[in-house]
Amino acid sequence: DEVRVGQEVQVRVMSVDEAVGKMSLSMREQSPFARADPATWHKGVVKRLQPFGAWIDVTLSGDGAIEEGMLHVSKMKDGIVRNIEDELQVGQEVKVRVLSVDDAAGTASLSMLDIDFTPPVTQDMGRDWFKGNVKRLMPYGALVDVSLSGLVHVSQMMDGLVEHVEDAVAVGQEVQVRPLFMNDADGALSLSMREPVVSKDQHSLTPFVSVGSANWHSGVVKVVLSHGAIVEVILSGDGATGEGFVHESQIREGSVEKVEDEFRVGQEVQVRVLSVNETAGKMSLSMALLRV
Repeated sequence: DEVRVGQEVQVRVMSVDEAVGKMSLSMREQSPFARADPATWHKGVVKRLQPFGAWIDVTLSGDGAIEEGMLHVSKMKDGIVRNIEDELQVGQEVKVRVLSVDDAAGTASLSMLDIDFTPPVTQDMGRDWFKGNVKRLMPYGALVDVSLSGLVHVSQMMDGLVEHVEDAVAVGQEVQVRPLFMNDADGALSLSMREPVVSKDQHSLTPFVSVGSANWHSGVVKVVLSHGAIVEVILSGDGATGEGFVHESQIREGSVEKVEDEFRVGQEVQVRVLSVNETAGKMSLSMALLRV
């Protein structure tokens, strides 16, 4: 009922996959949040809480547009958040900044932290090692002071699976870290304690860089974690393989109570590629339907 053959329509190009000759389009207007200044504060109302953060209905200052965004637990306040319920309640009014918008996935990343004007890292990202001290532990990683604080994600602490962060590092411990990348929007620095992988047998993520987020690929679940699953992906039409991560918020529409109820090792799944960071060797995946 929305369109008919021969009808003229206005569309936006969301992504292009030259390898398979596909282009993903949208008839929706671009979200006004995509043009929001990360330094501007907006009013929001907490809609629901999850272990990793809170979903907020945000009213864009000066525009009045309303859109839902994700406030990650690491962006709620300076210092460790042990219990999200101690910081926020459903229905609570908050002030947030829009850090970034994934137009293809239809999600906005929010922050309640003050703006940090720390200058960007100038060292050769990913190659140089620095001494650091562990400042605090969180379920998903550890904040480490180098010359500015950065996050060592649990996946970057050691080769192999880390079930509990406190089993790998302790507050006050001196560690060797290397910077992976910096988020230009909020100045967050990502660190690694792992050696760079230089094996010729390593699956390169290069074939996945230009893949459109609307394209579906076959995958097999390799590891199930409390906050998501590591999936080996086979690139459609190419056959290249690479490992990526499906966060619990990208498993399906709606709330996921237990990741373990959604996955089992060896399970075949269909996934979309949301983003690829070749420097860090990370690929973000989604099993949720694309919002158009």
